[in-house]
Amino acid sequence: AAYIREFGAAFDGAMRELIEKHPEPIVRVNAARVLAHVCRGGSPAHYPTLTALIGNANTRTEIKHHLLHGAANLLAAY
Repeated sequence: AAYIREFGAAFDGAMRELIEKHPEPIVRVNAARVLAHVCRGGSPAHYPTLTALIGNANTRTEIKHHLLHGAANLLAAY
């Protein structure tokens, strides 16, 4: 449990930075895809990132698509 929590926190910070700040759109989309996959682990560190990015009006639609899948994966992990 500690490993999943700590790995999720470390991974979440790196993916969030890529999703929000990388200049290439394909990198942002792929980071969202990877984050959605990692959410299957159920780390609670992903909740704030997902809710913030999904709720942000400036987040691109294709990124939100993958983030919504990540939210579903995170909820299914429990």
